[in-house]
Amino acid sequence: MDQAFHFGRWLKRAIEDLGIRQVDFAKKAGVGFGALRIWIRQQAPNPRGFLIVRMALALSVSREQIEAKLAEARAAATEADREGSKEATESPAAA
Repeated sequence: MDQAFHFGRWLKRAIEDLGIRQVDFAKKAGVGFGALRIWIRQQAPNPRGFLIVRMALALSVSREQIEAKLAEARAAATEADREGSKEATESPAAA
């Protein structure tokens, strides 16, 4: 997988598409700005259910769409972890 799906980058672009600042999106969604910044930085954040609903409402998308994007990001992160573990075990040990 060349470019793993990153939820945070998707969320950042979705907010930019609304034409508002992140701090204003946080207020619109009723979430803390700090939490929003964490979600944007992480590939596969784990927001609670009610926060997913708030995020979906603020983005004018369905909860299911947000959950699907989160699931895609988690799958990509898991795959990247597997590939990293595989490479680490296949690398010759330094002598």
